[in-house]
Amino acid sequence: MDFSLIRLQSDGKTASAPITREHTLIGRQTGCQLRIRSGEVSRKHAEIRFEEGTPLIKDLGSSNGTYVNGVKVIEKRLEAGDLVAIGPVVFLVQLSGEPSNYDAASLYEDGRPGGRQPEPARAGGAAGAASASHDEDVPTTSGVMEGISGLPTDPDDSSVVEFDFDLDDDEDDQPPL
Repeated sequence: MDFSLIRLQSDGKTASAPITREHTLIGRQTGCQLRIRSGEVSRKHAEIRFEEGTPLIKDLGSSNGTYVNGVKVIEKRLEAGDLVAIGPVVFLVQLSGEPSNYDAASLYEDGRPGGRQPEPARAGGAAGAASASHDEDVPTTSGVMEGISGLPTDPDDSSVVEFDFDLDDDEDDQPPL
């Protein structure tokens, strides 16, 4: 199964990050296979692994959380078309080329915690339970930074993707998370 995370931007631009390993670490720290250099991303923020051929994302106790379809999750199976938000980045999950057609700018807004206003909560008050749930589709809110930059890759490992969000070019000033 081909699995990629498509980075979405508010201006409609995209960049693909193919996930080719059985286990992919996402975070700010050197050594992460998908590195997002932003103070809103923990050193080891989340991981993606495959269970029974299906990708699963797990938050690793990050400070700002991992969101799938606007919902803060601890662990969740990913499906084609899911929107994953980690710090300032929104990714579209693409499995075997699907979805193939999408509006990146609109999906970026949909995928951001605190982005578009959610529809009213379903019966039963699911909004309060959303942060602890794994499969709820009830959005939660939290601010995220905007400003997406290039997609450099590490020449020593083609499976490493790095997103650079340094505003002051001094990574050592980042607080420990």
